[in-house]
Amino acid sequence: MRAGLTFRNYGYHCDQAEYFATPPTPLLLNPRAQHVRVAFPSRTTLINTTDPYFRSFDNNFPDFYREKEWEFEFEQHVKKGNLPALSMVRLMHDHMGSFGTAIEGVNTPETQQADNDYAVAKLIEKVSKSPYASSTLICILEDDSQNGADHVDSHRSTAYIVGPYVKHGAVVSTAYTTQNMLRTIEEVLGIDHVDVLTASEKPMTDVFDINQGQWSFRAAPSDYLYNTQLPLPPRSAKAGPIPKSTHDAKYWADRTKEFDFTREDNLKDPDKFNRIIWEGLHVPISTSSGCPGRPLAGWSASDKRDTKRWCGLRSFHDLAGCRRADSGPLSANDDELANSSAVRSSQRQSFSAPCGRSRGLSARDRAVERRSNHRRAWPDAP
Repeated sequence: MRAGLTFRNYGYHCDQAEYFATPPTPLLLNPRAQHVRVAFPSRTTLINTTDPYFRSFDNNFPDFYREKEWEFEFEQHVKKGNLPALSMVRLMHDHMGSFGTAIEGVNTPETQQADNDYAVAKLIEKVSKSPYASSTLICILEDDSQNGADHVDSHRSTAYIVGPYVKHGAVVSTAYTTQNMLRTIEEVLGIDHVDVLTASEKPMTDVFDINQGQWSFRAAPSDYLYNTQLPLPPRSAKAGPIPKSTHDAKYWADRTKEFDFTREDNLKDPDKFNRIIWEGLHVPISTSSGCPGRPLAGWSASDKRDTKRWCGLRSFHDLAGCRRADSGPLSANDDELANSSAVRSSQRQSFSAPCGRSRGLSARDRAVERRSNHRRAWPDAP
């Protein structure tokens, strides 16, 4: 704004206490239609540039409807030809939580992650089919991974760049930081550096190819979302059964009731939260087989070793007598298939840092971890 460029804020730097006040800001799917403000900027400089109908951080609310509000304004900008030079859009459901109170059935780790993926993909698709496709660069940063160290670093997370003049079908492994992405945005906008940190970093030049002016994108919802009340496109007649979340909202609400989800990064004990999520996604619990609290049967020796390591089972005999998991054990090819999703996510126009692998997980564990996220927001095949 100091450079005299136009700017629009969607959800950043807002007072989230309003969502949990007495009475709380209502959870409206379309607050614009009812003229109800749901965004309360915490900085005076953002009052006139913030969309008042775009809800900020609140795990009770699906990203699907945040993206719908952004779409409304984007379509107005297309009609008037006045898209802001920079828009910051906060789609926050890669953070999980508030499982017992989240609306529209988006109330499990699987559905909340899938909701975030689909909203991001819909935003990209909207731009790709607009007159601004040839002049808009979309930079996507996933917030801190909060999943411990992997084999490279303890702070890695995924990042994507989408739009014209971006390499197609490329996974860029150059070591970049948030500052590199900010420096890239500065270069694209032709503005001065924000601070000494961006001034000392290089733009992400390894991502670009001046010969790739054309690009396209198609958003597809995860099958997990068909367990929710979100208004999704019809499924193919050839589609298989709709997968169910490993556990229901009550299970997750009970096990995470000690955590504060009213604002981001306020878990106090993220390692404990990670363990709860890992165990819940990897060790389905039987509630009807006469052995509550025990993992389901039908797992391989490797599965049982992992189960014993993480859940402290006294012996493998504890697995006996329990019913088989709905999905059954994973095949040897699951890790290969799961890993391919990271490649498909970057096909044609998007940039992705290599996906970090969680500490202490076997190849099978990583497959289940990626399967649970079930990322289906893939671009068209080249």
